Formats: sequence, structure tokens, C-alpha cells
Amino acid sequence: MMVTTTFDFTGYRIREYKGLVRGIIEAIRDINQRGISVLLIEQNVHIALPVSHRGYVLEEGRVALEDAGPALLDNPHVRVSYLGA
Repeated sequence: MMVTTTFDFTGYRIREYKGLVRGIIEAIRDINQRGISVLLIEQNVHIALPVSHRGYVLEEGRVALEDAGPALLDNPHVRVSYLGA
């Protein structure tokens, strides 16, 4: 079984909705720990990548990078191109 979900946390003021966001992420983790695959499509990499077993970076409609979620957060190309670091 697989659950597919799309959340767009970019429009939320994270401080205001911190509990809601945390609850959704915990629910996703719980579903996954029960052996159910979850496909999460999310623009906010700081929320999505830490909980992702695999992450994909798309550039011009093609997969440019693929790695474990936390590893992508540490990737120099991702940091410069997408996180402004």
C-alpha cells in the first residue's frame, strides 16, 4: 500500500502553525513506520527532507539529484541553488 499526499507549507506562517505542521509530519512518520510507503510532495525542503528516506531535486523537469533526504540538505549544490546558502 502507498499513500500519496501533497502539502504546501510554504504559505503557512510556520511559527503560527508549528503545532499543525509538526502533527502532520508525525502522522506521516507514523504511517511510514507501519510499513506503508508515503510519497510526500512538498516545496519546503526544511520540512520534507529531514523525514524523507529518499529525496529528488528536479531541474527543468528532470531529476538532477537523488539521495537520502538529510544528505540532500547538506549537498553544496542544493544549498547554493535552492537554499540561498
